[in-house]
Amino acid sequence: MSHISEQQKLVAMLQQIADNNQHHGHHGTNGDIIADHIIKFWARPMKEQIIEFFQQDNDELQPEIQHALQKVTDRYC
Repeated sequence: MSHISEQQKLVAMLQQIADNNQHHGHHGTNGDIIADHIIKFWARPMKEQIIEFFQQDNDELQPEIQHALQKVTDRYC
């Protein structure tokens, strides 16, 4: 039985958002779109969990996701 953490689920959601917006072609633009989505649509507990994850370990994240999470972190921390 697979046991996926909440943070892993959130990272998977971020990956889906990034994949759905790749047509923009620029990491910064895609990162801004991802950040705007998080800011507008994610509940505060989700934002807090992903910020905590980002601050602890972000080496595995794509550049556009790192850009997005830095933007979200700057806004909420």
